[in-house]
Amino acid sequence: MFAVAAGPWVGAALFVGYAISGIVPWAPYVAVTCAQALAAGVGLLALGRLAGLGSAVARAGFIAWVGASFGLSIVVLGADSYAFGFMWLMVALGVLGPTFRRRGVLQAVAFVCAVGSLATSGLAVALSALTRVRLGARRWFVHLVALGACFGAALAVFGKLNAALDVFRVAGEYNDRFSGAALTVGERVWHWLAFVGMTVRPPEAFGRVMDDGEAWWVAAPPSGAMVATGAAVLALTVACCLVQWWKPFMRLCLCWVGFSFLVLGVWGMGTAQNEQSLYVTHFAWAFLAPLAGGVAWALGRLRLGRATPWVFLGFACVTGWMTVRAFVSMVAYLSGMWPR
Repeated sequence: MFAVAAGPWVGAALFVGYAISGIVPWAPYVAVTCAQALAAGVGLLALGRLAGLGSAVARAGFIAWVGASFGLSIVVLGADSYAFGFMWLMVALGVLGPTFRRRGVLQAVAFVCAVGSLATSGLAVALSALTRVRLGARRWFVHLVALGACFGAALAVFGKLNAALDVFRVAGEYNDRFSGAALTVGERVWHWLAFVGMTVRPPEAFGRVMDDGEAWWVAAPPSGAMVATGAAVLALTVACCLVQWWKPFMRLCLCWVGFSFLVLGVWGMGTAQNEQSLYVTHFAWAFLAPLAGGVAWALGRLRLGRATPWVFLGFACVTGWMTVRAFVSMVAYLSGMWPR
């Protein structure tokens, strides 16, 4: 299903890339990167609308901040499909969530593509229904049953129903391959706090030559500084969600933060090979949107609301500077190890 959700974008990009490969070096990769950047841009536009920051200028500043982050940049430049997962999740939340009221074909397409890209996106869409406090219990139930039926239909159509029916075996396989089963719960929480820190700054990383002789740029074990950053971001995110509790999207963000804790902190997904940085894009929006809303709320209370876009642009400049530094270090190491 990943291929179906990303296929039109990647297929068109590869067609153009191979058509001009004789003229432009690395044309297929460049074309796919452009397609991923476009998909990420669509996702950012949807996220900016969902964050509910008021003016278009404030939304633009927030989009620039998130777009300059290392997590989103590495997804766009890494020729992977996580950019499309981010886009479809944001579009699905926009179409099905508490802000928009559109229904019809777009609703079905957005939900199926979001679930097909990353199955956990279905939970985010379901949680968006639970955060709408004005819905009665009956409408909650009907909404969740409908989403569950669509989720089951999507799994059946794309040949994943057997995995859902044998969920404990599949979970065991994932646990053996990706989770830190050998770590204590405290160590997994330590890794999760470092992961939270990655939502606002690049992960600490270093060059490493693997056993087969290949050079890799790998994430370093969680440091005290990264964990302290994560703890501060977590505390601020929770506080910002609470002061904006009247917004359904902020309640959804807090639920998604809790889900990230269960998957990455308690279960320890991604800690086996210290690769939790791959999941930053899937969860970072739940931290950054409340932080942006909290900044806008605080500046509004101080009668400095007009400064909000400039504050976001300042965040974007600092974040972009850290991202560029991380990429320069990575490229310098890998280019020095590239076989000649």
